[in-house]
Amino acid sequence: MKVIYIRGESNPNERRTPITPQDAERLIEMGAQVKVSTSQGRCFSDDAFREVGCVVEAAESWREPGIGAGEEKPADTLTIGIKVPALDGKPMRGAHLFFAHQYTRNRILLEKPTATHMLNALRKGGGVHYDMEFLADENGARITAFSTIAGFVGTAIAIVRTCEKVRGDAGPGTLYAIPTSTAVLRESAEREIAHTRPLKIAVISPSGACGKGACALLSALGLEWTAIGHRDLGIRVSDDDLFDFDLLINCMAVDEATPAILSPPTDARPVRLAVVADIGCETNDNNPIRLRDGLSSLDAPFLLKDMGGGRVCDILAVDHLPALTPRESSEEVSRQLFPLLSNYISGSDLDIPWVRARELFERSICLLK
Repeated sequence: MKVIYIRGESNPNERRTPITPQDAERLIEMGAQVKVSTSQGRCFSDDAFREVGCVVEAAESWREPGIGAGEEKPADTLTIGIKVPALDGKPMRGAHLFFAHQYTRNRILLEKPTATHMLNALRKGGGVHYDMEFLADENGARITAFSTIAGFVGTAIAIVRTCEKVRGDAGPGTLYAIPTSTAVLRESAEREIAHTRPLKIAVISPSGACGKGACALLSALGLEWTAIGHRDLGIRVSDDDLFDFDLLINCMAVDEATPAILSPPTDARPVRLAVVADIGCETNDNNPIRLRDGLSSLDAPFLLKDMGGGRVCDILAVDHLPALTPRESSEEVSRQLFPLLSNYISGSDLDIPWVRARELFERSICLLK
């Protein structure tokens, strides 16, 4: 019997789950056993999973080497999460599916201390990692992503803060650690726009999934924006051009060839830019936003950057924005994952997305020193 194990998350603001109770029930009906780590913060309760036939276990039981006294962890157990689990130095056994952001198609992200820790734990335990980021179909299109929701959520937060700043409101901005919905976020943005002058907005890479989420909200709010292709940066569009917007929304998917932008101004020139929503929020050395030198969180979503002349630019740099809408985000990723999990538990050969993700993991293991 194939076992699907839904573990909890270590980030206290992370309330998403990769599988909803409804889809867990469908997997059970197909013959899988579904186990769930107990979690008080998850957007679906333990009882919701119990009611559909899942086995709810202790929070850290997924780490145990056996699924019973003296047993080895079965090879047919797939442990699923959203983000990298807390790494305790112990081997990670069995198969794991989660968003890691610790390696790319070309290299291990050695600038992240967790990268080697995670890969070494998997190597020691003989484990396998399938990165949700690299689950792609035969045409290379990603199957699992929160990008569209991230674009919507990040844009809503950024619009609210931009309106506050344009009106001269003091304070650190609204806090966003409480789970909400896209409808509530849209209503918040609408209220702020009603009391603010027209905003000058630009969206970098509006045609991708993240950009589509951002532009969907802008359109719904009746806001105009300037579309900037990432290939235009540094050629047709300069930093001076970017500094002349009230709000800059970055939705780029970056790589080693992406040009650096928004270097801190070195003179007293006037800067209009009030807020940068770095929704792409690259966390490795490929980060193109030179104004940003770290990450923020939902508890304190904006980094404050001194632009000189008494001006401060607020930078939204949260790398887990969809966690603010946990139920909608969970339903979306569960919908995306279900066909893949159906294939995984079917007993037939694994489909291309699984094969390619495993190949990428094994290549990364080979790069470890």
